[in-house]
Amino acid sequence: MKSEAITHISGVGALIVPTDIIGNSFVTIVEQDTKRNKNKLRGMRSLPMETVEKEENHRQAIKRLFTEEVVIIPSILDGGYKLCECEIWPNVVLHAYLFEVDCGSTIALGSYKHEVSAVGWTKIDDIISTPKGSLRFRPGVFEVISSYLNYLADPQNFHFQVFSYNDLRNSVPVKVFDYIESGLSEREALSRFDVAPQLLPDFGVLDR
Repeated sequence: MKSEAITHISGVGALIVPTDIIGNSFVTIVEQDTKRNKNKLRGMRSLPMETVEKEENHRQAIKRLFTEEVVIIPSILDGGYKLCECEIWPNVVLHAYLFEVDCGSTIALGSYKHEVSAVGWTKIDDIISTPKGSLRFRPGVFEVISSYLNYLADPQNFHFQVFSYNDLRNSVPVKVFDYIESGLSEREALSRFDVAPQLLPDFGVLDR
């Protein structure tokens, strides 16, 4: 029997936090695209993330992230402590890194404004208190924040954590992507599921 090769995709994510208010907030963007193999919907709030391209290492992909997704002034290209590996879709693994910035740093959208919008600070309590199954945040963000809080609790003994696809606290139902690919909008597809309005992606940001 002929076996099919499994394609593994790697991505990097930047958890950007302020140095002077530890454990309080982090930088997020709003996704502009819906993609099945990235387990994301338009309107989801997310960490800045970037796919690792062929012949690229994580550091090079992160450097691209800090030009395409978000721009931080002064630059924080140096550093980056690995917090976790999270399988956000079967065989698609996010490698999340911690970056600390001064609260007075300038944070702006990068050059890929067609892919992300609405950069800003989000309270950590906001995602920690979000019910399981919520689609407000992109899958994988909760796991990255959980790893960060574990790191803060015992930085000396912390080792990056590994989460499988089945470990995700929230994930887009596969049927939602089926509906979207058949021609329904994200709103129409999600209306077929019993998801409370306050747990849906922030479509309002995209309409402004």
